[in-house]
Amino acid sequence: MLARVFERLRAWLRGIRPARSPGRIGEDAAAGFLAARGLRVIARNVRARRGEIDIVALDGRALVFVEVKARTPRPGSEVTGLERIHARKRAAIRRAVKRYRRTWARDAESCRLDAVVVELEAGPHGARVREIRWHQAIAPIERY
Repeated sequence: MLARVFERLRAWLRGIRPARSPGRIGEDAAAGFLAARGLRVIARNVRARRGEIDIVALDGRALVFVEVKARTPRPGSEVTGLERIHARKRAAIRRAVKRYRRTWARDAESCRLDAVVVELEAGPHGARVREIRWHQAIAPIERY
């Protein structure tokens, strides 16, 4: 009898698909968007001690570090996703970039920090992508 209960529970759990977070939806959409434009995504969600890089990609021989901001616009709100990448966030990204380059990418010709803003809207089965905007070279990254 207990085996039958567990069997039913497993079958029920297989039917439940966990909802993806808006951040995950945005990062997946941004990675696909960049790949469709010729960039090669080489890493995602790279964590350093006090920072994270959402996407690391190659654009030719340039190493591109991408911050993704997914947002659902609110009526009357004029704040864009790009404005949410404030100085403290850029400093944390720079620290993560420094550590990443020291460890993995010493021979990169150049690098830049881009941002991808993903606008979401509510759909019948959760959030879905409404618009994607790519902002290149949003802040300088020193050569380490």
